Amino acid sequence: TRGLEVVLTDDDLRATYEANTPMRRAGTPEDIACAALFLASPASSWVTGKIFHVDGGVERPAIEVPVPPLEPRS
Repeated sequence: TRGLEVVLTDDDLRATYEANTPMRRAGTPEDIACAALFLASPASSWVTGKIFHVDGGVERPAIEVPVPPLEPRS
C-alpha cells in the first residue's frame, strides 16, 4: 500500500519495521498470492471458517508510519 511504501523506501524506517516484525522482514505481494492460491486450491479443502492473518506476525503496527495525503478519486 502507499502507506507501507513510505516505510519500504526509507532505509531507517524499513530497518525499524523489520526489527519489530516477528518474521524480521517486510511482506511481499508473493506472500499474499501464496496464501490466496492455497485457499483457492484443493490443499485447503479441510479449512473452514478461519481467518488467515498474512501479516508476518504483526498484530498491531510495528512502527508509526507517516500517512501520505489522500487524493480525491476520479
